[in-house]
Amino acid sequence: MDSVWDENEGVELYKQLSELWRKAGVSAPKWLSNSPLVMENIPLEDRATEVDIDKEQLPSVKTLGLWWIAKEDITFKVNVPDNIGELTKRDFLRKISKLFDPMGFLAPYLIRAKILLQEIRSAGTKWDETLDECLTYKVTKWFQELPKLVNVKVSRCLKLEKDKEIQVSEIQTFVDASQDAYGAVVYIRNVYNIGTVSTHLVTAKTRVSPLTDISIRRMELMAAVVGLQLPKRIAKVLDMEIRNVTFWSDSLNVLWWICRRSRQYKPFVANRVGEIQSNTNPDQWRYVPTNKNPTDLLTRGFASQT
Repeated sequence: MDSVWDENEGVELYKQLSELWRKAGVSAPKWLSNSPLVMENIPLEDRATEVDIDKEQLPSVKTLGLWWIAKEDITFKVNVPDNIGELTKRDFLRKISKLFDPMGFLAPYLIRAKILLQEIRSAGTKWDETLDECLTYKVTKWFQELPKLVNVKVSRCLKLEKDKEIQVSEIQTFVDASQDAYGAVVYIRNVYNIGTVSTHLVTAKTRVSPLTDISIRRMELMAAVVGLQLPKRIAKVLDMEIRNVTFWSDSLNVLWWICRRSRQYKPFVANRVGEIQSNTNPDQWRYVPTNKNPTDLLTRGFASQT
């Protein structure tokens, strides 16, 4: 999957890649583009079988586990299982694994399934044992929301139109933790020469809280480490410096720890603070009120909407 600015670049990309693969003795069929003009320049035998450029609408295809509506953007499409009332722990894990979300666009919804799976494990349920009535109710409620995910549309473009020149591009990372989960969400903020500003969700990551007892303060610090790791990868892809990333946390404890020498703390805090200080400066970390922290949705879970 790749993106280019205009149709000419799209056609050229097809020609170069096809020629390269032909030299290696590889056939590359099933091409699809959101541009009918690009598809017209691709021979019929090389197009995806669903493509008919005489029709007004380009098809929807499954790619990398996601549904791509060629004329629009990425969405999600999953069917509700037939035998929800008879699910076992193994069945539940198998079915939620089919919902592929590598960028974390569904993180507020999927974290609820992860928390449920941990709850099933804590209840001592065996792999092939049918879930009890309480767990079955929670699992059923989660599965019944699956069809609504098709209403989630994700724009792949992180910029505005081609003729808009970006003056400043910033990565903004938010972190948070709750009793059930912790995680981070990354946005990119672009300021253009015409004075407009755009923000786009880039990626998100959630993790379930450990079963062992751990304080919220330490959970917030674990979230900060996740928030450090995400933009490191994003900055590399976008050719940006990690030093230009701004991090936001609603934990004053975490911000205090980061501003002090890591060696003065106990190992759990010292190791994580040391990792943060090795990659960022304390002035990159700032405070955001809980009610304005978007990561709060990640850690508490959120129902899919119509």
